[in-house]
Amino acid sequence: MVRQIWYTKVNGKNVKVIPDNIYSLLTPRALAYWISGDGSFEKSGSVTILCTDSFTAGEVDLLRTILLNKFHIDSTLFPPILETTESYTEILYAYLTVSCC
Repeated sequence: MVRQIWYTKVNGKNVKVIPDNIYSLLTPRALAYWISGDGSFEKSGSVTILCTDSFTAGEVDLLRTILLNKFHIDSTLFPPILETTESYTEILYAYLTVSCC
């Protein structure tokens, strides 16, 4: 089921794609899984890093827009990663604490 949502066949290869319903799928808990599975936190700069290597530029822009509009978290794109600054990292972790603990 997950594979059907996140992957499509292109020229005989499975390619990771952003599902059409990503806005509803991207919840605080989903963010926690994303960070724990394909992200990190840099203590020195209080920066949260979200890896987006597999996605197109348009898909990454969509993710950035959702982070901003839904969670009020601004991010900067440093291909292939998204970074949040210290103030947005605090917002992000507030969502994660409420959602997961």
